[in-house]
Amino acid sequence: MILSRISHAVRTQNWFAVALEFLIVIAGVVIGFQVNAWNEGRQERALEADILVRLHGEFTQLRDVGDRHLEAKTRQRTLLSAWIEAGDANGRLDVETFRTLTLDFYRQRDADRAESLMDATVSELLLAGLSASRAPEPSITFQQLVASGDLRLLRSQALRAALGRYDTRRAAAASALQSNEGTSSLAMRRDILASTWNAAAPGGEAGVAAIISDPGFVDWLRTMYALNAYNSSWYQGTQDEIAPVIALLEQEMGT
Repeated sequence: MILSRISHAVRTQNWFAVALEFLIVIAGVVIGFQVNAWNEGRQERALEADILVRLHGEFTQLRDVGDRHLEAKTRQRTLLSAWIEAGDANGRLDVETFRTLTLDFYRQRDADRAESLMDATVSELLLAGLSASRAPEPSITFQQLVASGDLRLLRSQALRAALGRYDTRRAAAASALQSNEGTSSLAMRRDILASTWNAAAPGGEAGVAAIISDPGFVDWLRTMYALNAYNSSWYQGTQDEIAPVIALLEQEMGT
């Protein structure tokens, strides 16, 4: 239709009509591009809103899990400290003192746990203060956004930077914790873990008791205390990056 009108205008040398038809075509193309851009922008904003909700839920969970882990590691250090002080006072840590200190510790902080440990073996009591540190968890949503190139959907440069800082700090903490756990495999640690894992075997509990009564055990506990504190500092550094992320997410969500 338009082409026939333009051809007729050219044949009749109606240059005004030719120019008008061209303007109509160009205007149609521009409007079409604008409508497409508006639709794409609307779709991207909807995707961004969904991503913000997912990130907020994820980082809230990361915060809560991390807080609980740090609280547990603080309790472990308190228990380790009680064992160390008793060992220093007596020159070594005998099994009965060890049992009494551990049960008293839980009675003051967790009565239900103390009740469940009343008939616990020496191995089970020992493991209460020796669980390994865990690495901070990554944001799966952030990693997916980076891998897919969809991080651009987040318009806030400050939010993108905060997410990047968390992931960088988390990766550094995970590397440090892995290295620390590897270098802490002292001979006594190997013997202790082997004994606790094999405590059900004949003479297993006696082996654990012998290790606890060894004068060198208290020095080893100091190493574990320092390792716990050092690893927790790495974890805390990562945890500190979560609050700014959540604040920026809530700002972008308008909450």
